Amino acid sequence: MLCRLVLSKKHGLEIMLKRLLGKDSREEQVVDGIRNHLRLLYDQCCLLVKLLKDEDVVLIERIMDIEREGDIIRRRVFSELFEGAFIPYMRPHLYRFVEICDRAMDTVEDVAKYYE
Repeated sequence: MLCRLVLSKKHGLEIMLKRLLGKDSREEQVVDGIRNHLRLLYDQCCLLVKLLKDEDVVLIERIMDIEREGDIIRRRVFSELFEGAFIPYMRPHLYRFVEICDRAMDTVEDVAKYYE
């Protein structure tokens, strides 16, 4: 249920960003990075649910791998924003959004480590 809610909200965010921003390649890279970051967060949450239900500790390593992938995407998005993607007014909000998603991924990883 939670996983479906995250996907529907993500789709709405994606549509809103595309309507506001047009088709600049830097902006597209940022939007794609945010989309991929959210997809990884969704996958990570689903794996955590499966870990807690099935008690399959093999999933812990995959959850940790996804968090590392998320960190790479976060750095890439931050780099694009720093290089001038989006108007200055929007950048802090996008930085904050990506940072919140990254903290959520860190929290999921911490829960998985604690379960171990």
